[in-house]
Amino acid sequence: MDKLLEKIRNQAKAGHVFPVSQERLTDITSYLPIEYFKNKTDQTNVNDVSAGRSFLSSGTSGKRSKVAFSSKGLELYKEFSVATFNAVLDQLQITSPAIGFSLIPPREKAIESSLSAMISWISEVHRVVFIKPSELMSIDLTKADFIFGTALQFYDIAKLKRTIKIADKSFIFETG
Repeated sequence: MDKLLEKIRNQAKAGHVFPVSQERLTDITSYLPIEYFKNKTDQTNVNDVSAGRSFLSSGTSGKRSKVAFSSKGLELYKEFSVATFNAVLDQLQITSPAIGFSLIPPREKAIESSLSAMISWISEVHRVVFIKPSELMSIDLTKADFIFGTALQFYDIAKLKRTIKIADKSFIFETG
């Protein structure tokens, strides 16, 4: 398990953690780390969720499902979420610490959301300002390296038919 985790950590640092295959765990380096914890049990009780926590899916594809994490699994989820985001920033040539905004609420306001947890973890390393979509028009976004939001949030903003000025180097992350 430790060698496998080290391999995944190295892949994440190199930015090679995005899915490239739909086959189940034939090559662990082809998957986001979360797939490993969802689909494979091992001897180190990473899947023992008695001491961990759970998240609810957004329900966009139907019924909301609950995903449970052990304490160790949650720790690794955090580590790989931040490492993956850092790898993306490196590929986009954005220097760290980056500055961004999130239309996704922080974990304190959306305790069952893994997305809110991930962005809150990222905010421990980078400067992330959590804002409401209604505040977007009144904020200077020209210094932002990135903006997190859902397609629905960006659609609602587009319906306002107002121009939002962002820096040329800024990136919009549509989070699903």
